[in-house]
Amino acid sequence: MLRVLFSLILALPLLAQPRRIAVDPRIELFSIVFHLAGNPEYNQCRVTAYCHEVDRYFAPFKNDEAIRLASEFREKYGISFDAVMSMAIHVKDAETLVPLDGPGARLDARWANVDRARFLEAMRRFVNHSNFRAFLDAHTALYEKTAAALRSVVESQADLAWFDRFFGAKAGATFIVVPALINGGANYGPSLRAADGRDEMYAILGVWKVDATNQPVFDHDYLPTLVHEFAHSYVNPLVDLTPALDRSGDEIYRSVAKVMQAQAYATGHTLVCESLVRASTARYILAHDGAAAAQSEINAEEGRSFVWTRELFGLLGQYEADREHFPTLQSFLPKVTAFFDGLPPRLPALLQAYDSRRPKIVWMSIRNGARAVDPATSQVVMAFDRPLRGGYSFCKTRNPELFPHFGKMAYDESRKVLTIGVRLDPGRDYEFLMNCAPGFVSADGMSMEELTVKWHTASAK
Repeated sequence: MLRVLFSLILALPLLAQPRRIAVDPRIELFSIVFHLAGNPEYNQCRVTAYCHEVDRYFAPFKNDEAIRLASEFREKYGISFDAVMSMAIHVKDAETLVPLDGPGARLDARWANVDRARFLEAMRRFVNHSNFRAFLDAHTALYEKTAAALRSVVESQADLAWFDRFFGAKAGATFIVVPALINGGANYGPSLRAADGRDEMYAILGVWKVDATNQPVFDHDYLPTLVHEFAHSYVNPLVDLTPALDRSGDEIYRSVAKVMQAQAYATGHTLVCESLVRASTARYILAHDGAAAAQSEINAEEGRSFVWTRELFGLLGQYEADREHFPTLQSFLPKVTAFFDGLPPRLPALLQAYDSRRPKIVWMSIRNGARAVDPATSQVVMAFDRPLRGGYSFCKTRNPELFPHFGKMAYDESRKVLTIGVRLDPGRDYEFLMNCAPGFVSADGMSMEELTVKWHTASAK
């Protein structure tokens, strides 16, 4: 069965079809290797039974050279996130790992200084030593069920023809949708030009929803991510051809570097690509789900510090309204370049205006930074300056042992006051993050700024 799966995946790009939806052994292989190497973004798995099987099956190979090199490359060269998936689609298959390094290769630049030949040879040995084929074969039913669930959503709800209408046609391009069971909430949109000259555009979607039986679930919530990842295949090549965008992107990046680095965006070039992709995704949502949904998407992007999304969304609206003069996004790039050129001096005001619209904590029963908290305290009360949607988001810091033992959480009727059960020990520090992922969000979709909260409890009497 597995040999049939490999053969099918390798043969499909040769067919004249607009889309392909399947688990890809290359994606699973690279995700598993970097999962075993400890990359945090490849350790977000929500299909817990599958991930436990990954850890159990590959435990004897944790010291394999491929795992050691993956860890080393992350530390020395930043090989992580989309760089991993870029390499995964630039090998022929998960058995031979022959590199696809022809003229159409778009391998992530982080691999430029890496000994790729040594790494791929180590990967081949890992595949052989671990009998990777046997592991995949044992999970064929899960892979087929996962792909079928995703295929049902894409084929019934996604408007893939929109991309050519909006950006300009890519003749003969193939849309490739890959569910990645290890990847949790991480998603990627790499692309390459195949030997026959056609673009292969990937949306690699992590599985972040599961049902009561821990099986992958896909629904309409995946569509914005699908659009986002495919949009990269249209946007990134255009930005690559426009050096002026890099200059303004670098200047903008300096003002928001900390929050961009936290999202694994390391350059002004990436910032510009992400900005255009996010504003374009909001245009898709406007066309398919209406103005309210598009506004919610814009608010979410502003919450990720892309505070110019609203203006860029409006600029792309001008592009959509005048396709006679601007038949493709490439023809509109001078307007886009002018927008980014004029953004740096206005950025402080945009950041300040956005911050004024974000929900804030106005009172906490345990003051942030308190040094003598009563260890008998059994609940924490937080009051916000406006009604929230009713969610919450708490995460561990770099010192995970400092995370409090939280219990039941509930809002009052106004949704402005949150009460949290807590159990504290005497004489110790506590520390946690609030809104590390959008959870504290106002009724109109504005996300609270991430906040670090620290306490120290008094010693026992």
